Amino acid sequence: FVVAGWDFATELDPDPDFERSPYEVGLGWLVNLQGIDFVGKQALMSEQDAGQKWVHRSIQIDVAGINPKQPLLGELYINVDGREASIGSINCSAWSWGLQMVIGNAAILSEHQNLSEAVLLVDKKKYQVKITRGAHINLERRNKVPAILD
Repeated sequence: FVVAGWDFATELDPDPDFERSPYEVGLGWLVNLQGIDFVGKQALMSEQDAGQKWVHRSIQIDVAGINPKQPLLGELYINVDGREASIGSINCSAWSWGLQMVIGNAAILSEHQNLSEAVLLVDKKKYQVKITRGAHINLERRNKVPAILD
């Protein structure tokens, strides 16, 4: 899901400022703040002290056997006191034939980082979204010899 030259946000992002730090897109492990100086080092150190605005999460959408032709992208909502409140956006998704559901990545406001569910609205249709941490992989199945075929 990381493609050179592509941004980590969509035009549907609730925050029009598309800039994201490596920490906010799950690439913080590539940054060595104890090493030599580099452009932006001080800003990243400040962000670590203050906390980041966005967190990177994996999403799963069960579309009840329908193989969507287009990625499901858009703003994520939760219900707060009867109102829809924006918590972030799905910035890439694809159909997973192995999981038989849509999987992807989302940028979630850090104050909502512990949520496990949200709603996605695409073309006036609502989808229940499961928010998870980590990769969409079943290591037990992947490491089985011979491979388990469903």
